[in-house]
Amino acid sequence: MNRIIIFTISILLLQEVLSQSQESGNLYFTGITKPYLVSNHPLGLFITRIDHNFNIHPPKKIQLNIGIHNGNVWQPLVKAYKPLEPSVRTLMEQYIWYSREGVFDKSVMSSDSLQYHADAVIRAFPVDIRFRLSDNHELAFRIRSFVVTRGEIPFSTITSDGFLEWFHSNIAGGEDPFARKYYGFNKADIRYVDKNGESIKLGEGDFLVPGIEVHYYYYPHFNTTGDRGFFMNAGVHTGTNISRYNRTIDLGISSSAMKTFSFQDQRNLTLGFGVGLMRQGILQYGEHVNIFSNGFIYSLEGEVAYCWKIKEDSHYSIGLNYYFQNPYNKREEFDYIVLTGDRITTHWHYAFTHLYTSLQSWSLIFSYSRKRTFLLYVREDFKVNNAPDIQTGIEVQIPF
Repeated sequence: MNRIIIFTISILLLQEVLSQSQESGNLYFTGITKPYLVSNHPLGLFITRIDHNFNIHPPKKIQLNIGIHNGNVWQPLVKAYKPLEPSVRTLMEQYIWYSREGVFDKSVMSSDSLQYHADAVIRAFPVDIRFRLSDNHELAFRIRSFVVTRGEIPFSTITSDGFLEWFHSNIAGGEDPFARKYYGFNKADIRYVDKNGESIKLGEGDFLVPGIEVHYYYYPHFNTTGDRGFFMNAGVHTGTNISRYNRTIDLGISSSAMKTFSFQDQRNLTLGFGVGLMRQGILQYGEHVNIFSNGFIYSLEGEVAYCWKIKEDSHYSIGLNYYFQNPYNKREEFDYIVLTGDRITTHWHYAFTHLYTSLQSWSLIFSYSRKRTFLLYVREDFKVNNAPDIQTGIEVQIPF
C-alpha cells in the first residue's frame, strides 16, 4: 500500500516538472469524464468486466489513470446444493426457495455443493494507460489489483463496518439489519468453494493481481466534427486472468453513444449510454475455480454529466451514473437450488441469491480538470446486495 502511494506521488511530481515549461492549453470537449466504476465484487474481481468508454476521441497524449477504490462486502456463510437428478430438481421446483432445505435429503439425493462467505473492505488499484494510435483509433492497457483489508478508520471511512451500522441504526435500515454486529466488525475473510472442492481463501493483507486487460476503441469520423453534438465509439476487449484461482481468457465487445447540449459560458450537459458483452473463459490455460455458471456477462451503463469552465484551461464536472449487469449465475438454476445457512436475519441468504439476480448501482461523480484530472465518487447498490454495499474511490488521470 505504501509503495503504491509513493509511486502515485512520484508520478504527479514528475508530471508537474515536465509541465512547467508548457503553456496551458485551451479547454476542449473530450466526452464524459468518469473513473473506473466496476464494482469490487469479491468474485467478480477475478474476471474481466467492461468499464464503458464515454470518450469521444483518443487522448491527445499518452494518458495514465491510477485509482484507489474501497468497497465494503458482507455476505454471511451460505452453503448451496445443486441437485443432479432431474426428478429431484422437479421436486425442488415445487417449493419456494427458502422451504427446500426441509425436503432435501443430501444423504440420498445426489448434488453438487458450493460455499460462499465474504466479510471485508476490498481496496482495488486499477491502473490504465491509454495510447492514441490515430484520430480514430485508441489502444488501452489495464492492470487490475486489490488487497483484502479490515476496513478500519482512517483508511476506510464511510465504507467501514462501524459507519455503515451507525447509518443503519440512526438514519435508515434499522438495528443491525444484516447481522454485522452479531458476527463482529472489521473482519477480513473471503471464502468460496466450488462444486469440485476447489476454493478461494483470502484474508487480511492478501494482495492479488488477478488480471491484465487490452482494450481497442474505434471512434467514427463524424466524431471529429460534432456538428450535432452526437458521438459514438466501439470497443473490443480481452482480459487475461492470471491468478491461481482463475486462469482463463475473456473476450468482449462494447459500444457507447453520447449526446451533448451546449450552453452559454462554455457549459455543457452530456448524456451517455453504453452496452457491452463479455464471454467468460473463452480459453482456459490452467487450473481454475468454477466461480460462475453464466458464461456471458452483459452490461448497460448510462450517465448524465454537467461540465462548466472556471478558467481558460480548467473545468469542473458532476455526473450521475447508472450501471447494470446481468447475474453471475444462470437464472434457471435458482428454480431448484437448495440454500442452507444461519437464519439470523431475513438477509441471511444474500451471498448466493444475489448471484442469481441482476446487479444495479448508482454513482455520484465529481471531477476537476486542469493539466490533469482528479475524480471522486461514491457508489451505492440500492438492491442492497452487499457485494459491495457501498464503494468509494479516487482517481487521477495524467497526460504525458
